[in-house]
Amino acid sequence: MTPSRKSGFTLIEILVACSLLSFLLGGVFLLVQAGLRFLRQGEVQQTVHQQAQVASRRLTDELSNSDSGNIYFAADEVMFLSPEQLRNSPNYRLYTFSTGLLEWHKWVCYYRTANRELHRAEIGISPVTVPPNPAFTLTRPDFEAVAAPLNSVVARNISRLEITSGAVPQTFQVTISARGEVNSDQFTELTLTSTVKLNN
Repeated sequence: MTPSRKSGFTLIEILVACSLLSFLLGGVFLLVQAGLRFLRQGEVQQTVHQQAQVASRRLTDELSNSDSGNIYFAADEVMFLSPEQLRNSPNYRLYTFSTGLLEWHKWVCYYRTANRELHRAEIGISPVTVPPNPAFTLTRPDFEAVAAPLNSVVARNISRLEITSGAVPQTFQVTISARGEVNSDQFTELTLTSTVKLNN
């Protein structure tokens, strides 16, 4: 009579099975990691694109209504005269006229902060028909001290704000860059450059 053998796996079979399983799980992990990285990159690109567009549209729309003799710009900021009334006024977008001349109602400042936020602030003036050029005495700290709702964040992740005079009179170049970190060693950045033609 022959002795009976118990069925089971040998040590070598278990090691081979564990190796195959570890390779399979490693491959799945790498696929999931690549998918998450791709998803994160897409989210950051969408956010950066949206923030840059919002910042560019808001600034260029408002700047186009100013007067070329009353636009002051430096690194990361631009200040200009506006015919609109203060934002907390009803119908603030309505222009007013005196003896057929457009009245100017406020100074507006767009400035970029150290934490890459683009702020917009405004300071009201008594309505005037002749722009107060060149008597510009306001500075950026004056605008930073303005309380909400006349000082608000327009966009975040803004890495650059630059205004330059255009090649054609009554035009300005507005360059805005937005930047977002995908991970510690990767980032995505978008730069938008617009030409603004003044209407007034």
